Amino acid sequence: MSPIHEIILNLLRCISGQQYLPFPFGDLYQRKNKDDPWSVIPPSMPRKIRKITALAEILGEKELVKHIKLVFDEAIRNAIAHSDDTLTESEFRTTDDGHPRVMSLKDLDYRVGFCFEFVSGLLKAYDNAKFALAKAKRFHKWPNYEVLELLKDENGIYGFHVHFSNGSKSTFTRTKQGVMQINMILDNGVGFMV
Repeated sequence: MSPIHEIILNLLRCISGQQYLPFPFGDLYQRKNKDDPWSVIPPSMPRKIRKITALAEILGEKELVKHIKLVFDEAIRNAIAHSDDTLTESEFRTTDDGHPRVMSLKDLDYRVGFCFEFVSGLLKAYDNAKFALAKAKRFHKWPNYEVLELLKDENGIYGFHVHFSNGSKSTFTRTKQGVMQINMILDNGVGFMV
């Protein structure tokens, strides 16, 4: 679910006038070993959801907060991995922060169904945006003599070049074959090596 969380947080960041971050939860990672930069503990889902909902609340997105809390229920997610939850003919029994919790199967079915609708709708909107952008003009002038070139194919936008006045360029592409990033810095946003 990390890509879904990242999409939601970056959309909210853009709405609030903040820049896109390739790793929007980077500040939530914890080091296991201070001498090894790769020895990290990624943030838990509840920590990521708290960060998302905090920004959504600041932006007044009350319906979104309500939907996120319904969809990203830690007790339901943990039921997949833990064997201490019980499913009866009429109830789902679990613990939430050590407290017993009972949910009717009707409520559980609704939440799971809504989760599929929510995530499917988000991914469909994401995919539609790639196609809509593919219909936009290909070249966009930037203020300091740079030019953004959108790269597109039958699947919509798949990347971009940023051309600089000195003849160099930066490139980012994401295709089924993999991701390519050339002359770019991903630190506190997206930066270019000119």
